[in-house]
Amino acid sequence: MKSVAHFPSNRRLLVALIALVAFFPAACGKKAGGPAPVSEGPVILIINEEQIKKNAWENFVSLRLGELKLSSLPPKAQSQMLDEFIQRCILLQEAKKRGIVVEAKEVPPETPSPGTTGTGLPAVGQPTISNKAKLEERWADLVIQRFNKSVAEAAPQPSRDDVQRYYEEHKKEFDRNGFYVREIRVESQTIIDEISRQLASGKASFAELAKKYSRGPNAGQGGLSYYERGQMPSEIEEKVLVLRPGETSKTVKTGYGFHIFKLERFAQSLTYDQAREEIMDEIIQTRQQVLVAEEARKLYTAAQVELFPDALGFGYEGAFKRN
Repeated sequence: MKSVAHFPSNRRLLVALIALVAFFPAACGKKAGGPAPVSEGPVILIINEEQIKKNAWENFVSLRLGELKLSSLPPKAQSQMLDEFIQRCILLQEAKKRGIVVEAKEVPPETPSPGTTGTGLPAVGQPTISNKAKLEERWADLVIQRFNKSVAEAAPQPSRDDVQRYYEEHKKEFDRNGFYVREIRVESQTIIDEISRQLASGKASFAELAKKYSRGPNAGQGGLSYYERGQMPSEIEEKVLVLRPGETSKTVKTGYGFHIFKLERFAQSLTYDQAREEIMDEIIQTRQQVLVAEEARKLYTAAQVELFPDALGFGYEGAFKRN
């Protein structure tokens, strides 16, 4: 049995899927300029007259799910996964038509990922994926990145009027009333006392001690965070806001542990000139995202997709099913 479908025009579904598609691998048919494809077994799909074989789909699933089995997912999730695979293949086909070529030597080397031993070998219980399949995955990622970049480059630069309009419409976002503060948080009174002594001696900076001792989520940034007024718990904020920029608090004990704070500076509202470059970047990025999403929607809608459910092995109920 087989079914033929066009991709339905559902913009909300499209936006959600395209955000995911750019990161999911697939080996789709024979590619020029890339590694030799890993594509064996029965044909499960024909996309724009190109045959897609089962092994390509199985590699996609294994690379995506790791030790999990496709059959462990609910039917809807299985179908959504196949939609992602089909969309990926469509984009790769279009990239090839437009002459976007990535040679195998350009593909970055594999980096250890969760579920590997650090040597590139799968950990116990992990599926064995061939190096060829992994190479094609990284190759496909790079092709899609270049394709999306080629589409995004057509986005028009914002005019001065565009930037001015954005600033006026989002002015509250630039009326900043917060402050930058560094924090050291530990669990022991003994440790916080030692940190206080080191701060008083001047032998180490607040940022250095935060990186060394702090258990707060901002330790890697030297304890630095930005807060709008009212964002911190009140019992902490009141200890911070009595400080002058550059001053350090005494030890503050809360339910989170023992803290020392250093007020770096108060934030200032951004004028149009100060915010202009940030606004231009935001407008350009938004226009590029819209262009890439719209181009993908057109390609999905125009694609001729023929499915072979018997060879596929599960009941497909996704976006490319015949209505």
